[in-house]
Amino acid sequence: MEADAVGNQAHDIAPALPVPLHRQQSSRCRSPEEASAEFSAATRTRRRLTYFQPRPEQETHRAVMQRGLPEALSRLDRSQVPSVIDLSLSVSSLSRPRSSLSLTWAHMAPQPEARIMTDQPILLKTLLTQRHWQTYSTFCKEYDKAAKKVDPSLQGGWPSRAQLHRWLTGELKGLPYSGHCRVLEAMFPGRSAHELFSTNTAEVPTPRTEPEPARSADPETEICARPQMADVTAVFSSRSAFSSAYPASTLFDSAKEINAAGLSLNVLCQGYPDHQLRRLLDSGTRIRCLFLDPKGQAIRAREAEERYTDSTLTTLTALNITMLTRLRDRLDTASAQRLELHVYDETIRFNLLIVDRAFCVVQPYLPQARGVDSPTLVMRDNTAADGLFPVFDQVFNEMWERSEPV
Repeated sequence: MEADAVGNQAHDIAPALPVPLHRQQSSRCRSPEEASAEFSAATRTRRRLTYFQPRPEQETHRAVMQRGLPEALSRLDRSQVPSVIDLSLSVSSLSRPRSSLSLTWAHMAPQPEARIMTDQPILLKTLLTQRHWQTYSTFCKEYDKAAKKVDPSLQGGWPSRAQLHRWLTGELKGLPYSGHCRVLEAMFPGRSAHELFSTNTAEVPTPRTEPEPARSADPETEICARPQMADVTAVFSSRSAFSSAYPASTLFDSAKEINAAGLSLNVLCQGYPDHQLRRLLDSGTRIRCLFLDPKGQAIRAREAEERYTDSTLTTLTALNITMLTRLRDRLDTASAQRLELHVYDETIRFNLLIVDRAFCVVQPYLPQARGVDSPTLVMRDNTAADGLFPVFDQVFNEMWERSEPV
């Protein structure tokens, strides 16, 4: 009875297995050992059939190997693609490069919404340009005027030059501090801070375009007509050509701040009368002069480069320093403090003249050429144009910090 029960159990477990021939031809009863052996054989056979039955991912992998990854992916549902890619990347014998995989997946994956880029300027930049407030010095003045009306304690709290540049180029994330927002809203009534720092989508009247004027001796009338010139308003082939277009009286008569750096600074010391300098100093003008040290090594190197053998540059520079020192000694205490004389002993690279933190004249020193023969660039500070003025303004300030007072 026990043997029959075991035999019946084996028959129930593997009903689909063929009956051996000797079992078909024999009708004798099976012994318990034979029934148990037959049961074990049937179990092992079923396990082998189950293990080697192809799974869905195996079928997919076989399709990848036979048809190639792009064609195989095209036959699948979008939900099956990630698992297939993971499976395929684990096999080092793929016949297609990964670039084709990436392109196919990118093609089949849902495409994100394209980000719309705009080159529209910040509204604040547009408004400053239309009111001719784009220079840093002018902006600071208008900022103080508005701050005085809003809260006198905000006066003098204008942003730095670099910070203003970030405002106008759209690099600022969010809004500036509340104090800045209050002053800007006072500068542009009817405009909120959020509007000022958004792209210029509102209708803003376009300023009238003027034809390019003829060259004028007045730097205030110079206009940069070509955008690629940034804040450069004029270029001259030599200092003499520049002096003809910009006489010293035009540059200095109404100046409130003069910063000069170079070698002998003849444009200020030889080209402008002492009594005019005294008038400026008495009226509150600040003048800073940075000479190449007549006792240093750099001026001797420059003389050798220009092939002077009689200490011409050393003598001229010492003479100009003496002239201004004598002038300073005749001034009252307050006026004398506004005339600052410094010297530096470094390789000379530029002759710089900066007037009222808005107008700049730059001359490079060329090899073996006199300074008077060097080309001259004229530029006006235009923060909105991202020009050269801040570069040379920083050069002067750094040289001044390294220099020694006379």
